[in-house]
Amino acid sequence: MAKNLLDNPIFIFIFSIVAIFLNTILSSHFLLLIFSGFLFLAFNTALKNRYMYSLFVVIITFTIIEYNIGLKLFTLSIISLFLYVFILPFVNRINSFNKSNSYVYIIIFYGLLHTIWGMQTNFTEALFFSLLINFVIDVILIGALI
Repeated sequence: MAKNLLDNPIFIFIFSIVAIFLNTILSSHFLLLIFSGFLFLAFNTALKNRYMYSLFVVIITFTIIEYNIGLKLFTLSIISLFLYVFILPFVNRINSFNKSNSYVYIIIFYGLLHTIWGMQTNFTEALFFSLLINFVIDVILIGALI
């Protein structure tokens, strides 16, 4: 098992504080879910390796972000859990490249988030481009940190 920054609980705690701070500031500029894909990978790693404190920090971070942008509470946590239980084992079985799995996970996460957000609110082009910008930021972050 390869260790990376997602296995470090201190990094997860500091990154969660930065994500909450940036989401609070940038929510007025339509970058609504910044770093949520990276937090999804942290959720996945914490659940897979049974890091319960890191999982708790990520769930609290998701909850604060959801409250800040107006989603129903625990939407991101339920999406992450649904993907972890049902979708990601199927993707792991099909995809044989371990390095590209993170990117595939993020694409699926944002696709499901796009679908659920479209059902809850009026989904406009501005929100779609916001999710696209957040996706690009998460891909760059994953490439730099993992």
